[in-house]
Amino acid sequence: MAKKNSVHDDDGSQHNQRFFDIAGEPCEMLLPIQGYEKKPLVSLEEAVEPLVQFVPDIKRMAYVAKMKCRNPPADHLSQDESASIILYSMEWKPQEECLYYVLNATLRAESREKLVPWFLYLKLVLTALSHLPSLQRLTDNKTPNIFYNFDDIKSQEENKKILILTESNVDQYDLNNGNRRQNISDDNALRENDTQTVHDNRLKSMTSFYKDILISIGEDPTREGLLKTPTRAAEAMLFFTKGYEQCVSDVLNDAIFEEKCENMVIVKDIDIYSLCEHHLVPFFGKVSVGYLPNAKVIGLSKIARIVEVYSRRLQVQERLTRQIAEAIQEAVQPRGVAVIIECAHMCMVMRGAQKVNSRTTTSAMLGVFRNDHKSREEFLSLARFT
Repeated sequence: MAKKNSVHDDDGSQHNQRFFDIAGEPCEMLLPIQGYEKKPLVSLEEAVEPLVQFVPDIKRMAYVAKMKCRNPPADHLSQDESASIILYSMEWKPQEECLYYVLNATLRAESREKLVPWFLYLKLVLTALSHLPSLQRLTDNKTPNIFYNFDDIKSQEENKKILILTESNVDQYDLNNGNRRQNISDDNALRENDTQTVHDNRLKSMTSFYKDILISIGEDPTREGLLKTPTRAAEAMLFFTKGYEQCVSDVLNDAIFEEKCENMVIVKDIDIYSLCEHHLVPFFGKVSVGYLPNAKVIGLSKIARIVEVYSRRLQVQERLTRQIAEAIQEAVQPRGVAVIIECAHMCMVMRGAQKVNSRTTTSAMLGVFRNDHKSREEFLSLARFT
């Protein structure tokens, strides 16, 4: 059934209507969309229920979208969130009854009252998109907005990627399995927009999983010592990964200052604690960060906070080192950034090789520190761990 209603990739005229519908854009600035953000997150089925009057086949297509989802979806999306993105990308005949077509027309309408039935779906799909790591920021006029345009661009290549325009990013989404291409250095906070209800549901779900783990290793979760262990473990894991609740722009909080400083700035011996993404066991140690300003400096405490944001996620030390350096580079565009990390990894101490005294050292050098060996040597000398 779905195949019958889908548009084949060689139907160029149909796709061109999605690319080149500029004539439908309003000439005047429309009012911002307000009100959808106050709606609760609901299932896709509930979100599309008010849309049947506008998109007659919406319920069946919502079911198809869920079937197309990867299980589990990528980027920590729920199945409903992933399916809401896929549903927006789907085409069927007649085109005028496709969700994207009707929604785009409604977004362009001068009357914002017409959007009210769409609020539950907008809440779901925009929440999903906000959880996707950002590749770059771009809209029609190079200014991020959702005031009147929610168009996507569907490629005609065999890999069937989709570019989704949102208020903050342009992300590539794989329509075959609901998997977004990974961006290793992205700073998106995957739990930043969690409501208290979403947080409570995460905690409840994780508690249940930890209880199953206790049973699987042969323990009795009902004995006195373990009665509250699943909940404690779930709460601890959320704390260990609290870096997903913030992004770098949150912690910087405008703490960037114009300053004619040409000397090297180093913050050393910053304690870090993280979780190895391969075994979910800790690694911990110290990090030293240095940069050569270029008319801008960053608040010293913010360097430590950037370290905290990235370390409080599932990590590998090599990526963590690079992410810290790239975040500072992007924040103040210095002449150079240098980061060095030394950690003990419990996956090597408690299991595997069981080398108790082993330490892993990684470094990232950008700009002057990569190209000028004297600057690099000065940093390494000053940043030596105590």
